[in-house]
Amino acid sequence: MRTVKEYNGFKYRKDEEYLHVYFEPTPHKKGYIHSFRLLPRPFSSIEEFIINGRVFECSDLQAFEIFDPEKSEHLVRTGIGFTWPNNGLKKFFEVVNVDFDLDG
Repeated sequence: MRTVKEYNGFKYRKDEEYLHVYFEPTPHKKGYIHSFRLLPRPFSSIEEFIINGRVFECSDLQAFEIFDPEKSEHLVRTGIGFTWPNNGLKKFFEVVNVDFDLDG
């Protein structure tokens, strides 16, 4: 299992190639993972950050801990609309782009 951390109210996990953010299921919505492929350089814009992201269906935290986007094509979901509370998307973009310190 990989280490799940919390930032700005979100559960996330980072490996060498990806940042994965977990959205827990609710009574009205399935759980999801928003997975962003990290670049070897800073992102040029938040739009580029978003373009490098994909959404996957995820039923629970245990599945998130072992999630691998390279082996999860069957779980990709398109057209999913959801909100990022507390400016979460912008904050993850800034942290990844400015100082890349999600491990500290």
